[in-house]
Amino acid sequence: MKINQVLLGDSEKILKDIDDNMFDFVFTSPPYNINKAYEGYNDNLDQNEYLSKMKSIFSECFRVLKPNRKIAVNLAFAMKDQKNEEIKFVFYDIVRIINEVGFNPSDFILWIKSNKNSFVNGSSSVAWGSWMSAKAPVIRADAEAIFIFSKGSYKREDKGESTMSREEFLEYTRNVWFVQPERTKYSHVCPYPKELAKRLIKLYTYKNDFILDPFCGSGTTLVAAAEIERNFLGIDISEHYVKIALERIQNVQRDII
Repeated sequence: MKINQVLLGDSEKILKDIDDNMFDFVFTSPPYNINKAYEGYNDNLDQNEYLSKMKSIFSECFRVLKPNRKIAVNLAFAMKDQKNEEIKFVFYDIVRIINEVGFNPSDFILWIKSNKNSFVNGSSSVAWGSWMSAKAPVIRADAEAIFIFSKGSYKREDKGESTMSREEFLEYTRNVWFVQPERTKYSHVCPYPKELAKRLIKLYTYKNDFILDPFCGSGTTLVAAAEIERNFLGIDISEHYVKIALERIQNVQRDII
């Protein structure tokens, strides 16, 4: 198959046409089924249908990932349904599914959505709920998780060219990361910062490795991969987001040339 592409369509279908053991790393953040206003995607499936679909997609991710490679999944801890305001612990079901399809738990990273100084000084996100009252306080979403799983052993048998500096390695191997959230949303409702993707790709892959994002949205994982000399494949069901991803990648390629 061709590399460095963004494919328009449903990952559940597209991945079935990809050969086994193609990719060196998967990084993604799936939809949460909480009525988010995604372009071109229904985020309000029956819960059983949603979980079945996620299991099917992550099963395909397992198949197309090479042995002894890793998948990293960015997940919020708790999310409110946009329609009925029900709180869902989305991460619980997704982690269980990833484990069930054959991946082995490997690591956990806590992503603090701030730089270290502003977080320590208390100027992170604003407070919600009842102010200084037990009536209805709401916990601020200042952190999300990155769950790391391995297909087989956590240790790769091959060696390649690393692109991490000593300082980056020391920073990235801590299990708490302070990274500012994405400010430029590229029209996507749930963006994560390019810095997050770059760190994971540098930490878990070598130069010229092949990266997959089955829910690539506006292409953040793919842009990060292109900037640090990795190959990539992105899939998204939204024509709008695929167009944005392609434009961002083309800009990176022009800058490199």
